[in-house]
Amino acid sequence: MAQPETYFYGQGKVFLAKRDANGKPKAWRWIGDVSALSLALTVENLTHRESYSGQRATVRRFPTSKDGTVTSTWHDYSPQNLAQVLYGEQAVIPAGTVTGEALGSNIAAGDRLTLAQQNVSDVVIGTLVAGTDYEVDAVYGAVTFLTAQAGATTVNYKYEGGINTTLFSVQPENLALRYEGINLAEGGAAVIVELYKLAFDPVAALALINNDTSLAALETTAGVLFDTARPNDPLLGRFGRIIHVAESA
Repeated sequence: MAQPETYFYGQGKVFLAKRDANGKPKAWRWIGDVSALSLALTVENLTHRESYSGQRATVRRFPTSKDGTVTSTWHDYSPQNLAQVLYGEQAVIPAGTVTGEALGSNIAAGDRLTLAQQNVSDVVIGTLVAGTDYEVDAVYGAVTFLTAQAGATTVNYKYEGGINTTLFSVQPENLALRYEGINLAEGGAAVIVELYKLAFDPVAALALINNDTSLAALETTAGVLFDTARPNDPLLGRFGRIIHVAESA
């Protein structure tokens, strides 16, 4: 009996995890909506051409190195995802109060100055009057002066806090990737792809103003590494594996 064809049209979830000293994934984190995920495998080959027939024909060709790349398109601009592709870290800023923050001197009418914090309230600038001498953009933490101020000017305010994500502040760590897929071409059959050790590149472009008809996305690239921390298991390999989940009887 002929083997039936197996087609693939995939959807599903992508997870990342930090690794322990033995290469085992720790807790998996779903990275949200991923609209594209591709794995490319490459090898470098050594070839030898014979020198006795006069044809210089290739008689040997074998791989001398192996490499892989994962490309994916992320649509979730969460602080965790941004930190991953910006080589940054997250800092949670708790709510608080600021007293006597310096805004400078010789402020001209029309100057827009930013505060150290955002999402502010109860802004007080000396004896100046809000709406007459200045206006506050509370969400963005900015003050626009309506009248000139010659002397040193300070401000008091409250703020709600938030999350900062830094750029290029940490060395990236290797992660594991797990794709829990749904094969729509085969009745929604489950498929799993595990890649044991990835090194992510920083995102090439961070789209901040958008005019297209689709949502902004993070185009990510990661190298697939040989996992020397794992045992040399012929069933699991040391790069990754693809699992076709058997249906229950």
